[in-house]
Amino acid sequence: MYPINQRALAKWGSKYGQDSKHAASDGAYEIKNWNSSKDTWNLVKNKDYYDANKVDLTRIHFQVVKTPQTSMRLFQEKDIDETQISGSLVADAKKQFKNETVVSKYGQLAFIPWNNYRKTTRNLNLRRALSYAINRQSLAKNVLKDGSLPAQSVVPEGEVKDASGKDFNAGVAPKLTYNLTKARHYFKLAQEELGKETINVQLLTADTDAYKAVAEYIQSQAKKVSPNFNLTVRSIPLQQEISDFSNHKFDAGTLGWSTDFPDPIDYLNLAAKAGVINFTKWTNDKYQKLIDQINDTTHQTAGQRVKLQQQAASLLNELQGVTPLYQYASVHLRTKNIKGLDYPLIGYQKYEYASWKK
Repeated sequence: MYPINQRALAKWGSKYGQDSKHAASDGAYEIKNWNSSKDTWNLVKNKDYYDANKVDLTRIHFQVVKTPQTSMRLFQEKDIDETQISGSLVADAKKQFKNETVVSKYGQLAFIPWNNYRKTTRNLNLRRALSYAINRQSLAKNVLKDGSLPAQSVVPEGEVKDASGKDFNAGVAPKLTYNLTKARHYFKLAQEELGKETINVQLLTADTDAYKAVAEYIQSQAKKVSPNFNLTVRSIPLQQEISDFSNHKFDAGTLGWSTDFPDPIDYLNLAAKAGVINFTKWTNDKYQKLIDQINDTTHQTAGQRVKLQQQAASLLNELQGVTPLYQYASVHLRTKNIKGLDYPLIGYQKYEYASWKK
């Protein structure tokens, strides 16, 4: 729920939210010196905040940078005190800034969406072949090298626990395992069902360093399955990739999804009939029935609902409605002067709890 201040909206009309002079807030900070075209702005302590006496940082200056490389350089030069980095820079940061690199789990999952309007990529055995060919442990540790975790299901680790207190994915089976023998078995089945010796699939991916590296890894793994598994890679800007997904101009792709509320349903909806980024409307009657049961919250306890969600995640692992890849890491460079600033699985860091210590 994102309520809007009705009095401010009535007063400012279409100017509401267009710049810091026309923004209403009741949090620990007020935004200053901002409009939609600016790359810098300030957060200034809100003296009217109910808990203002506990807010230590009085002013925070924000600066937008275009690349992780710029973030790293600015931190090296001590021009900034905190920033986020990613990709290949993480390994260097851990060496250079051992005590100032903070790696946390992040509630964002990378996965492969498949085009169900195309006969080849609709084939379940082909999807299973590629999933079994992906060593998610190696992908996270040796390719990404940034603290990312191998996906266990479409739901990230750490988001929710079941009634016994265990992580959600402890109750998900079958697991997403690496098994070349099975990959080759399912590929042969796909060849028979499709009536093709050579199967061509193009993998669409955003043109970032991380996604390019992931795509190249998946491409190499497909070749291990069979020389007749011809997986090519096409890297394009993210906005164009989303457009191609929406217009069904793809075979398979790589994409990430994060949530802003702690409930597995937001990830399970990636393969639900009404899912907003279920681009080709993949559906399965058994899976959809589970989704409908999960959404009928009046006839179940919270514990029963989690069990239904685990069943849905298990079924999705089996049916490969989407193919989960890895869970993102949140990696920040943070000067030792900043205390009390943590990075949650869902949402963003809360500066009101931070302090500055020299």
